[in-house]
Amino acid sequence: MDTTFLSEYFQTDDNYMTISCILFLVTLIGIYYQNSRSKHPPVGKPLPMLKGLPIVGFLPYVGEKPPETFAKLAQTLGPVFKVQMGALPCLVLNNFEAVKEAFIKQSEFYSGRPNEISFKIYDDEPAFIFDDGPTFKDVRYFSMDVLKKLGFGRLSLEPLVKEEVQFLINELRKYKGEASDCLKLIETSVGSSICSIMNGKRSNLNDPWLIALIDAVDGLQRTYVHDYGFYFPYMKKIPVINLLTNEKEKKYWKEEFWRLWREKVHEVIKETEAGLIPDNFISFWNKEAEARKAKNDPNLYLYSETNLVNNLDIFAQAAFETTSTTIMWALIYFMKYPETQTKVINEIRSLGPEKEKNLTFTDAKHLPYTRAFIQELHRCSSIVPLGVFHSTSEPSVLMGYYVPKRILTIANSYAIHYDPKNFPEPKIFKPERFINEKGEYFRDERIIPFSIGKRFCPGEYVAQMEIFHYLTMIVCNFELKLEDEGKDMSICTENTLIRHPVPFKMYFIPRKK
Repeated sequence: MDTTFLSEYFQTDDNYMTISCILFLVTLIGIYYQNSRSKHPPVGKPLPMLKGLPIVGFLPYVGEKPPETFAKLAQTLGPVFKVQMGALPCLVLNNFEAVKEAFIKQSEFYSGRPNEISFKIYDDEPAFIFDDGPTFKDVRYFSMDVLKKLGFGRLSLEPLVKEEVQFLINELRKYKGEASDCLKLIETSVGSSICSIMNGKRSNLNDPWLIALIDAVDGLQRTYVHDYGFYFPYMKKIPVINLLTNEKEKKYWKEEFWRLWREKVHEVIKETEAGLIPDNFISFWNKEAEARKAKNDPNLYLYSETNLVNNLDIFAQAAFETTSTTIMWALIYFMKYPETQTKVINEIRSLGPEKEKNLTFTDAKHLPYTRAFIQELHRCSSIVPLGVFHSTSEPSVLMGYYVPKRILTIANSYAIHYDPKNFPEPKIFKPERFINEKGEYFRDERIIPFSIGKRFCPGEYVAQMEIFHYLTMIVCNFELKLEDEGKDMSICTENTLIRHPVPFKMYFIPRKK
């Protein structure tokens, strides 16, 4: 083909400019078309929605137990719906399929965290568990790496956990058969094992610092009862609004947290540098901050003392409260269904007398009923029923519904765990539901106490190890009985982030060897 005419055509300046303009316009149109396609919102059905009243939304109707309220609403609205909670629009997911679709299959859209001021702890700096910006990517990866070095996710922490449980057993023996409220003691025991990772050394169960920290954890948790200020985050600093909320009490406990941890951080850094205690989370954090400071790293601000305290607080609240509360629920189910005590201890004894004295976490694979008991415990207790809130980073379509950007997303694990379609007679504690016809334990993916997807709880392995050893060592050493055998132990506390059982007293009766 003869293309001479083209070269002659382009030799003319006017023609060259004309073609250049045309190509430029075509390029602009292409870019605009591509961007408009990428920005065009996905198509989906409108979400079923509950608006409630002006300003307050659905808050007056949510009741004392929001997870149960949402579960009932799902029966008529469907498993996915939108509800206006004060100033916050919320997407509530009430079945496993929706949660799995959001947090795993569409994790790129549903792994954000709410950026409202409600999620800030100190000086408007969120802990990495509540952030999804550079803090999340940088600090989470650093924290996970340090936790792995310290034994998280590995059996190297097992001797520490077993030692701590033995200290608890020794304290429980001092009751000498008298009825007791063991909650504070168990909280302190769990707290000591976690603090040894954060601080590099174990705290005694009567350590004033540890007891004060546990009190601060409990105090802060109490402020979440009727925390209406949470749903109006930008009105918190208005004095009149503060009179209607518990912001004053919450501020007190947050400042107490700050005081306790700041005191401990300075102490631990000095002792680590002097070689008096091994490396720990605090010392690793301090070394990282010093290294970044030397390099003039622009992300140095992420490793401030404030952010360290924020993350220590989150570890404390997440590890102390959830694990100790799970153990308390286990004691309740052991007493409410005494045959479970017999089955667990007989199963352990079937491994031999040495195993009863020195059980390891790897032995769990030979204990199908014990594993089924723990999984049923997670289902029935559902201690964090609404999980840690997520937020959508982009518009998406979920289960056929259009979901907007930056909507607070709640996974209602209570609704999942108590769904009679999946778990017949859901209010009955029945470990056998997780044992097949061959007598083998099977893991049910619908039991999600540690969430799923990118934002799953990084402490899951350690928590499971702790729960295993606390339960097996307690039941091997004591027969458990409730002081008031007629008391209804199915009741949990009011509207809090964690489902606590009502206070109770019990007997720890030493078993005959």
